[in-house]
Amino acid sequence: MAAYRGKLEIFSSLIEMDADINIRHANFNTAPHLAAESGNVDIITLLLYKGMSVDLTNRDESTPLHISAQFGHLEATKILADRGATLNYNNTYQ
Repeated sequence: MAAYRGKLEIFSSLIEMDADINIRHANFNTAPHLAAESGNVDIITLLLYKGMSVDLTNRDESTPLHISAQFGHLEATKILADRGATLNYNNTYQ
C-alpha cells in the first residue's frame, strides 16, 4: 500500500527493516506495478535501485510499463523505459 500511495519514507523504512519487496498482490501485482499505477516515480526508482526487475508481470502479463502507460503517467513510463523495460512486451489484458 505504501508503494501505491507514494509513501517514500514509510516504504524506505520497510525496506531497511528487510520487508519482502517481492510480495505479490492478489492479481500478482508487485510493488513496481502498484507504484506505476499511481505514478510514484520515487518508489519506482527506489525499487529499481534495490534490484527489482523492470519487466515483472502480473496475472494479465502486464509489466509496470504497461500499467504506467495505461494510467497516463508519462514520467513513470519514461523512467521504466529508460531503465530498460521491454517496449514491445505483449500482455493478455483485454
